[in-house]
Amino acid sequence: MAEACNSMSHLKQIHARSLLTGLHDHSIILAKMLRFAAVSPSGDLAYAQRLFDELPHPNTFFYNTLIRGYAKSSIPSSRSRVRVNINRNLPLVVECNEIHGAVLKLGFSSHLFVRNALIHLYAVRGNPMVAWRVFDETVGVDVVSWSGLVLAHVRAGELERARWVFDQMPERDVVSWTTMVSAYSQAKYSREALELYMNMLGDGVRPDEVTLVSVISACTNLGDLQMGI
Repeated sequence: MAEACNSMSHLKQIHARSLLTGLHDHSIILAKMLRFAAVSPSGDLAYAQRLFDELPHPNTFFYNTLIRGYAKSSIPSSRSRVRVNINRNLPLVVECNEIHGAVLKLGFSSHLFVRNALIHLYAVRGNPMVAWRVFDETVGVDVVSWSGLVLAHVRAGELERARWVFDQMPERDVVSWTTMVSAYSQAKYSREALELYMNMLGDGVRPDEVTLVSVISACTNLGDLQMGI
């Protein structure tokens, strides 16, 4: 099914179905979804970044696919060059500290886009301590920076700390809301997930497919079919 994907609408349906059927950890399916979102003319780079952030242990293929997407995107050229230069100057398989060191060496550490990428790099590895260090050193943090911290604590299994960070956020987008709702749902804190979802709606934030899958999962755990409908 992922091979026949021809639009973002179709890809989101595949993504939602993979979450419901437990196939969201299947590397081949994830690779095909990420490749379409990142490099297809009909893709969505922001969605590709979200797919990447959900990977527990991204390999070289996933890193390089996302780098290719940024390099080909309409993002300002300085941002694209960051990803391309890092790719050219580092081995294919690198540790977080090597990437971080390369960013400093290449002189890109003042770019908010790069700082946020570093925060998310440490976040997906479940390293909130270093994610916080980068955050604290960043000038002009935005909602992406804050969402990275929430994700870092979620990946580290620190849900209370993740919720504390979430509550401190000056503003929240669908990614930050969904990260927290999904974290509660996956941890079987279904009532907390549904309560947060209702707060999300109350704040006027429109949920996406990933949010709704987490809500349906929470409803299933509680046996609250009416809420799921």
